[in-house]
Amino acid sequence: MTALENISRMYPEVNYWFYYCYDLAAANGWILEDGTYADELVGAWLDQYYTYVSGIEYIMENPDEYTDEQILEVQQGALETMEPISEMLDVLFYTPDDF
Repeated sequence: MTALENISRMYPEVNYWFYYCYDLAAANGWILEDGTYADELVGAWLDQYYTYVSGIEYIMENPDEYTDEQILEVQQGALETMEPISEMLDVLFYTPDDF
């Protein structure tokens, strides 16, 4: 499997998690009506993750502009960002009623 095929297969999950985290943050008041963030850390993670999601989209649209190493670097960044942001949001929005 090539790096491009690999990143194309993971894109739906990465995209899903970004919008899940964004919607969760918005529903819990961490994203204000004007689009700014109520918490800088939440905002920084969401912005970083969005950068990787956008990067994956761009790579898929323009694959000839990237080497396999560059594609794998973006993929790794997305994966490394996806796990901590979902864990952080779970902690921030945990309530005893969740269990």
